[in-house]
Amino acid sequence: MNQQPDIRTIYELQPVLPLTQGWHWLIAILFVFMLVAWIVWLYRRDTQKLDRSVAWGLSAMRLVVISALVIYFLGPEKRTESRLIKDSRVAVVVDTSLSMGLRDDQDSGNSKARIDDVVNWVKTQRPVQRLQQQHEVTVYRFDDTSRPEPIATFPKTGADVELVAAAEAPSAVSALRSRLAFSRAIGWGGLVVLALAVLSLFWSGFAALRKSASGAANPLSFGMYACVAALILIAVCDLWTPRFDLAVSLGFAKADPSEFVAAEEELEIENDEASQDPRDVDWAEQLAARGGATRLGSAIEFIVNRERSGPIAGIVAITDGQGNAGTSAEAAMIAASNAGIPVYPIGIGSTRVARNVQVADLQAPPRVFPGDRFKVKALITSFGLEGTSARVKLYSVDSKNTEVEIEEAEDAIRLGADGEPLPLTFDVQREETGKRRYSVRIEPVDRESETRDNQRSAVVNIVERKTNILLMAGGPTREFRFLRNQLYRDRSVTTHVWLQSAKPGADQESDVLLESFPGTREEMYFFDCVVAFDPDWRELSAAQTALLERWVAEQAGGLILIAGPVNTPEWTRKPRGDEAIDVMRKLYPVAFYSQGSAIRKLGRFGGSEAYPLQFTREGRAAEYLWIGDSAGESTRSWDSFDGVFGYYAVNESKAGADVLAHFADPNTLIGERLPIYLASQFYGAGRAFFQASGEMWRVRRMDVAYFEAYYNKLIRWASQGRLLRDSSRGVLLADRQRCWMGDTISLQAILRDAQDEPLNVPEIEATILRPDDTIDKVILRSNAAAVRPGTYTGRFIASVEGDFRVSLPVPDSPDLEILSTSVSASIPDLEKERPQRNDALLSKLADKTQGHYYQGLAEFSVAESDDDAPENLIQPRDQESFLSGTFDRAFKRKLMMWLMGLMVLALTLEWTVRRLHRLA
Repeated sequence: MNQQPDIRTIYELQPVLPLTQGWHWLIAILFVFMLVAWIVWLYRRDTQKLDRSVAWGLSAMRLVVISALVIYFLGPEKRTESRLIKDSRVAVVVDTSLSMGLRDDQDSGNSKARIDDVVNWVKTQRPVQRLQQQHEVTVYRFDDTSRPEPIATFPKTGADVELVAAAEAPSAVSALRSRLAFSRAIGWGGLVVLALAVLSLFWSGFAALRKSASGAANPLSFGMYACVAALILIAVCDLWTPRFDLAVSLGFAKADPSEFVAAEEELEIENDEASQDPRDVDWAEQLAARGGATRLGSAIEFIVNRERSGPIAGIVAITDGQGNAGTSAEAAMIAASNAGIPVYPIGIGSTRVARNVQVADLQAPPRVFPGDRFKVKALITSFGLEGTSARVKLYSVDSKNTEVEIEEAEDAIRLGADGEPLPLTFDVQREETGKRRYSVRIEPVDRESETRDNQRSAVVNIVERKTNILLMAGGPTREFRFLRNQLYRDRSVTTHVWLQSAKPGADQESDVLLESFPGTREEMYFFDCVVAFDPDWRELSAAQTALLERWVAEQAGGLILIAGPVNTPEWTRKPRGDEAIDVMRKLYPVAFYSQGSAIRKLGRFGGSEAYPLQFTREGRAAEYLWIGDSAGESTRSWDSFDGVFGYYAVNESKAGADVLAHFADPNTLIGERLPIYLASQFYGAGRAFFQASGEMWRVRRMDVAYFEAYYNKLIRWASQGRLLRDSSRGVLLADRQRCWMGDTISLQAILRDAQDEPLNVPEIEATILRPDDTIDKVILRSNAAAVRPGTYTGRFIASVEGDFRVSLPVPDSPDLEILSTSVSASIPDLEKERPQRNDALLSKLADKTQGHYYQGLAEFSVAESDDDAPENLIQPRDQESFLSGTFDRAFKRKLMMWLMGLMVLALTLEWTVRRLHRLA
């Protein structure tokens, strides 16, 4: 809200000599007093024979000079000061972790997700508007991020005394006009006194000509006094409005209108925040549950630290109270209590444990050979159903759902304690080739609160073909050797090795040993994935790098790029213009520093201390980076990893790329960013992955299986575009196959028309089969900025838990070819372990901070007449502050001029009178 400030003018003393102590002022006052006494004594003795009025007049003129000098040394200054009223503020923090997306026990009669209740409450009960009557309101969302994210700020709207005062307060222009009128009155008074002074002096001269000493003395002394008074009054007139000339102040000239505009601009206080209306906010989008953890304590602590010493009236926290990460709620209580900021929690959800059983995880091999037996492993967890029996069935169907679903197996289990994982394994064998979708389904249990998580699916591709991998390295690094041996032992993989530093005739454990990089389409298009360890791309010709780029962009090849200390600094140092190197730079998901950049030295290899990897939200959700069987196990494994010692510094991630992990040494911060360690991107139909150093072999110290799982999943993800192509006309890819509920999933399709040319239509439509068997549409639009024509991109939100199946009919396909992919959304175990409302913690949080706990949204929505209404409990804390302006230079300049004029006038009058009376 823009509010005109209360403006006042302040006069201050800025002495020429510093008078910082009390005794300084005492000495100065004594000195002036003694000087005045000496002058009075001296002039009384010097003018004993003169008329008393003339004698006192001479003393007065000299005292006027002394007074002017005293004013000069005191240094009066003028400035304006604005009194501002900062509106009282309330911070509303809304829990948007995935536990807020849960549905409570069906016995409660509420089948909506918790966050849906909050969104509907905000829209219908208008709590923000109620708080706006007395406060400025800022709404935040918090979940697993380190600090809450502001959604919007709404200004205070209450029509109280402040608004009336602001409306009645004079503007800067009207105030300036009033000062100008007052100044003019003083100036005209000075002119009148000046006229009287002139008349008195003429009368004194006329009397002197008539030889009347007594008749001339009184008019003379009066004229002296009147001249000084007139000059003082005119000076006050000029100094009262120093921005105008004296002629304007006296009314002899008109004021320039621009001066009034300048005065208004100088005193105007701008409101940088645009006024918003809560009705204009898309609350369903802004408050969507998507965080994998609840950092309740961190959110409150952040608000306390940010608003400390400000006009904060309180924090309204809308949450279930189950903080499971970040700062503890107890620490946040202490911080809020010490800062004097009350917290008003609103408890969401039920206090009872919701009865639910779910397929927490499902694992199946992505590719098997016909006739091989393979295992489909499911992990079953339950809450509130200990000891209950449940039936679990395994079904299969072709991936395009063109046949009747087949029941493959059935088993009965007895559910364990809350959150206890129960593993279940099905042995499966299939002779026919093709893609099949295997689904593990739990039959609904009596009074179960949520049935959409009773099923999970996985696609298994039964093929004769092996995965063909090109393993290349600038030198025989430890990481390269471990991966080479691992792939050589895998019978589902064909490994081709090109070691750039190897001499002719050297032996390597591989199916095929290469002496150069592939140079023809047949050679390059044979591979599904290329893994490059600190490669020296300078050894490739421009034709070979162009072939590699086409293989990634058009043939959906997977490219895994590991930086190193030997070759990576050399080829990235080359200036732009090298055709082969420029192509390779495009393939990386990160941008390198320019040639000669000093930042390059911030990269580190062979450090003395290991630092863990700090995974981003995208990195934690990326299943291909899981080294455990589940997200929770993988997170615990990465957390126990000592870390890596080095990294190659890059400038930033490219547009559209995902940063998955950072090197977590705080000493390597550049601005507020840690160095990028893992990153990935779509490149045309393919995928590219960057790793800042070849040190993943260090996870073998914990378990050799972690290293194997890391590279197996990473290679599978990178080569997925080639291995899972449904049509020769194109490919449909999702940026991940597993995600957290609430994540935004990016889709990309690379399509060609019947003439094998890039498809050229503005947009295409895909269908999404949601976990609740409803169908959504998603539009994929042509991406003009893509590296290849015929690229279409779109997005959708995995808003509920379960499997999302995306299908895209190939345009103008005579055989009705359909491209498909699937994404599985889940809620982390951390958010499901304790989903019930924590009344004890929220009540303690309110008590410790002198707030009030509302058990549910309805309690907060009580009428204003109720004692517990938020209008009565959350008292405004408007804060008064003063904004000081700069010193007025025009006032200072004019003051010095008038002081000089006053001294000249006084000395002139004294000299003239002395000459007339023949004094020294």
